[in-house]
Amino acid sequence: FQFMNWCIKQVLLTIFIVLILCTVIGAFSEPMETDAVNPNRGFQICRQILGTKHDHHGICVDTDHVISFYDDSSVKRETLKQFAQGKKIHVLKCSGDSKTRETIAQRAELCYYNQDFGTYNVAFNNCEDFANYCVNGFRTTSMQSTKTISAASIGALLGYNLQGLGGAFFGAVTGVAGNMYL
Repeated sequence: FQFMNWCIKQVLLTIFIVLILCTVIGAFSEPMETDAVNPNRGFQICRQILGTKHDHHGICVDTDHVISFYDDSSVKRETLKQFAQGKKIHVLKCSGDSKTRETIAQRAELCYYNQDFGTYNVAFNNCEDFANYCVNGFRTTSMQSTKTISAASIGALLGYNLQGLGGAFFGAVTGVAGNMYL
């Protein structure tokens, strides 16, 4: 039983270290300036929301149009310039071939034509959830994909006292888990 407990602690410690490394190297969604890469069909893009640290997400459906989900519960198609609202646009790292990106764009277009992505909720059904659905093909909420990890909870899981490290450091880990469920 003690060996199993030790193994569980080692696995959790490994996950924790991987999350920290991914935060440090920015492995999950490193933005690129649009000057370096033109957003193409099926690319997930984002721009900063004025006055916040949050981003507004959308899916490019051609070189000049984006489909995204807004707080009035509408799925809108707009020009890249309208989407940007004067802010720099970042293209999130995209993997997959053109067939995969075509599927991503088709999901966005279907939601737009049907005006069907549910009622907007800043925590549970927002623009990032919309973009993630288009990319992944299944519904999750940003709350599921961004688990908050505090010093106390990591310490409790691993059996160590991490209180002295402070919550701000572990706040940096928030948002890197992607669709990993801790």
